[in-house]
Amino acid sequence: MLGAVFFVLLIACANVANLMLARATARDKEFAIRCAVGGGRARLIRQLLTESTLLAVLGAGLGLFLAYTGVALMVRLDPDAIPQAGEIAVNLRVLGFTLLVAFVTGLLSGALPALVASKPNLNESLKETGRQSSPGFSGRGAHGVLVVTEVALSLVLLIGAGLMIHAIWGLVHVDIGFNPKKLVAMTINLPPDSYCKDSPKERTLKPKAAQVRKQIRERLQALPGVKTVSVSSRAPLWGCPIRLIGVGGQAPPALHNAKVQNLPFAAFQPVSPDYFRTLQVPLLKDRQLTQQDNQSSPRVALINETFARRYFPSQDPLGKVVRIGYWDNSHEDPP
Repeated sequence: MLGAVFFVLLIACANVANLMLARATARDKEFAIRCAVGGGRARLIRQLLTESTLLAVLGAGLGLFLAYTGVALMVRLDPDAIPQAGEIAVNLRVLGFTLLVAFVTGLLSGALPALVASKPNLNESLKETGRQSSPGFSGRGAHGVLVVTEVALSLVLLIGAGLMIHAIWGLVHVDIGFNPKKLVAMTINLPPDSYCKDSPKERTLKPKAAQVRKQIRERLQALPGVKTVSVSSRAPLWGCPIRLIGVGGQAPPALHNAKVQNLPFAAFQPVSPDYFRTLQVPLLKDRQLTQQDNQSSPRVALINETFARRYFPSQDPLGKVVRIGYWDNSHEDPP
């Protein structure tokens, strides 16, 4: 987006320079008279650069006004939807940067017209017929350069905008692995003093926490229009804990003398039954999780295709054993 804004600024500079060049051509007779009576070229260049810089500063002032009103309107419309909305403001650094850009923009847009207009053809310009004369060769050349520059920058901007739209379209229609339509996600925060207990290594849930979650799930399931309800440690795409694993009966590896990127690991998430049915995730093989898969039954896990390809290449993963460990190698979960 910053690159697109920069290209728009360059196009605006070329456009304003073209307009100023046309205006300077109309004032060609004025400049010729001033040069004929002793006016120096440097004085004419300073005058034209001052005019272009003043125009840029006025444009920057209008932009700052729109920025102030736009930010205030955006925050006022829906402050809850914007993270840290109270901290969004146009600050002194933005003001300083805007003034610097305005000054540089004024010099850029006025430099070429000033150089061309400060050296008029006195013989042609002072003739009576020169009042409506066309611009000289240098003026026509500068005009052509500016037009070509505008077209080239516009083409680059158009290509970049097309690529960005194509990328956004791809992101909107990417297969995220589940169906997000008609899904509602909520967070359940149980008071830690009542529902959690601290083990030597980490905080774990007390047995009554599972009972409370089961009751909440049953009450939600009874609501009209609700098809399925499930519970997980995190919502989809919110990230999961990354744990070391041991495949095929092997113990999870130790971190000593090993590069982290070479260690076997996987994202691990506990879920309740109906989780994949709720998200409409297709099951390719074997069975879904059921109410019988609890703390007292043998532990089972569902893996995705990436896990199967990486750790069970050319093998049937059904019946294989996976052991889940911790990064500090303190202990491991039951296989």
